[in-house]
Amino acid sequence: MHLLRQTPRLLAAGGSARRFLVPRRRRLHLKYRPEAALYAVEGIRRMGRTALVVPCDIEFLNLPIGFPVDIANAVPALLLADLRGYDSIAFGTVMESAYSVGRARFADYRKRQHFLQYGPMLEAIGMPLHQVTAGISEVGTTRIVSASPYAPVAQSCVRGRPGQPCLNCYKCFRKTLLAAAVSGDEIDPGLADRLARIPEAQAQMRRPWMKHENVLAYATRHYRGGHRVLRLLRRRVRGDSLRVRWMERWYPPAGELLPPHRRAEATEAIGRALLPMRPGQQALAEAWNLGPVLATPAYRNRRDRLIAALEDYS
Repeated sequence: MHLLRQTPRLLAAGGSARRFLVPRRRRLHLKYRPEAALYAVEGIRRMGRTALVVPCDIEFLNLPIGFPVDIANAVPALLLADLRGYDSIAFGTVMESAYSVGRARFADYRKRQHFLQYGPMLEAIGMPLHQVTAGISEVGTTRIVSASPYAPVAQSCVRGRPGQPCLNCYKCFRKTLLAAAVSGDEIDPGLADRLARIPEAQAQMRRPWMKHENVLAYATRHYRGGHRVLRLLRRRVRGDSLRVRWMERWYPPAGELLPPHRRAEATEAIGRALLPMRPGQQALAEAWNLGPVLATPAYRNRRDRLIAALEDYS
């Protein structure tokens, strides 16, 4: 089910209330484009899947404009659950978001506020959280999608057109590097230059640690080109030293998060796509901790060298 973000008439171009929000809307300008998502919906319909599109303007209940909570895009599915016979609610939450892998340090999702707050609430209304991808890294989901019939219509970028990612956001930066690593393709210097100039990517590379840093370690581990920024990025995120193969596998404890009535079906489907992590690989995932690393002179030096290289692309 796709929530199609809708602007109320009063706030749309020419709307009577628009002039009161113009300054705020300029500061909070949404670069989202719906075309790629709608193209994907139509594509999976042609493949025999049931896909619904529900226009919704929930973002405009808020000032500043935006979803009031991160599960707000489930509103159409929750409201139509009885009519459609739904018995759980699934999101595309990956391991990086659920378990904080790739962030500061690993955290057990079962003990995090997000699960403790929304899990019981959704359970109480008969729509338990069905976080089927929570134990799969972005590396794993990319490998699954690229090998599936849905690869031609799947697109992560929400700012570009179908088949044409914007190549001007941090997601495009990360996903382009990862897609090349998964496919085995090399990134040509021209594309590397374009990625290095993305303002959002530059902002991330200047931070003490980068969002989904583990994914970048995996992606750059497979980079063999000579582009200066990408080679320095590889060193900065430790793509030259970290063990990364665990990201290609499924984290078995995540199976305990699944609703009992859906668990066997989901784990069987995951097992057809990915192998489970071995105990040593599971330990590597759980040991993710950037704290000690950030304090080392070597890490700071690698980050500073990368930042210096970015000056040529500003």
